[in-house]
Amino acid sequence: MTQSHNQQTPDDLRQSLLRFLLEELQDILPDRDDLTEESPLIGKNQVLKSAALVTLLVAVEDYLEEEHDVEFIWSSDAAMSQMRSWLRSVGHLADHLANTIRGV
Repeated sequence: MTQSHNQQTPDDLRQSLLRFLLEELQDILPDRDDLTEESPLIGKNQVLKSAALVTLLVAVEDYLEEEHDVEFIWSSDAAMSQMRSWLRSVGHLADHLANTIRGV
């Protein structure tokens, strides 16, 4: 029997989110086969252009609502002010989403 979303360990949750993010990135950037949790989403060497980043964040918003019943409002003023930290890399985004789901 598999664990439900509510029973996932923090590490399992992070890994599940990381898989989701990397799969979404692969869909958005099909020619890239070098994406990892260290891949930067903003700043120097970013892997996404602005429109593609918005596409990813909309997919994240839908995923969190559908799979975890969590509202993720990435376009609020508070989120925008913190965005530079949690968009530094795919891994940082996975950490932020896991904390959001766990209510941390």
